[in-house]
Amino acid sequence: MTQTFSPHNRFGRYKLDEYAYLYARGINRKSFEQLSAADKAPYVKLLRSEVSRLAKIAAARARMDKKDNLTSRKLAQQLIKALAKIVNLTTWLPPDDASLIAADLSRVLKPLPPERSVVPAVCSIIDSIRLIRAWHAQGFELVPPLPNNIDLLGRHFVEMMVEFHEHNTRKKPPASRSSDFARLLAAAWADLKFPMPNGCKELEDLVTYLGFKLERTAAVGRHRSRKSKTRFDCGR
Repeated sequence: MTQTFSPHNRFGRYKLDEYAYLYARGINRKSFEQLSAADKAPYVKLLRSEVSRLAKIAAARARMDKKDNLTSRKLAQQLIKALAKIVNLTTWLPPDDASLIAADLSRVLKPLPPERSVVPAVCSIIDSIRLIRAWHAQGFELVPPLPNNIDLLGRHFVEMMVEFHEHNTRKKPPASRSSDFARLLAAAWADLKFPMPNGCKELEDLVTYLGFKLERTAAVGRHRSRKSKTRFDCGR
């Protein structure tokens, strides 16, 4: 269950509090530290509230991703089995031209409804069977399963925190695992009592883990931006 932060607890009760300065516009970290508790309160309250809200959404999205992926994998497995069955059931199909086979079968097949022609329909069926057989010969391979729930949670949490940062600062956060924003992510993760990812034992491990996801999120964002710009330029 996701930890919920109290807006009334003293400053410093949570690890993420010290990074509230990131959302105090025009105030750097040193100046923020010199503010009174009352002056810090609005920024701390905002950060606590938004982190709590976004954490719940990220957790819900991670669960949905995992469920959707399991459903898709089952459908894919059924498709592969169905292709194999169709191939086994159509070994009788001769290699002759589809139109010749259709013409031959038209002598013993009656279309329903009668106004339809047998030959085009049978040609289409034969072509479809051969396409299926060709795909089966080439084969399909199931992609590796999605990452575990913790990795899905990490991806969604980082993406949503990046959006929150951009909305409140009108700037993208530094795409670096050495940034204070990456440390905010790690502090928030620890405060939320999210499960520790594999290989993470200390806060610094979390900084590296979430910082890597932050860099990946930024790289994906740049790629999408370039694609959007290309489409825009081509439309001019």
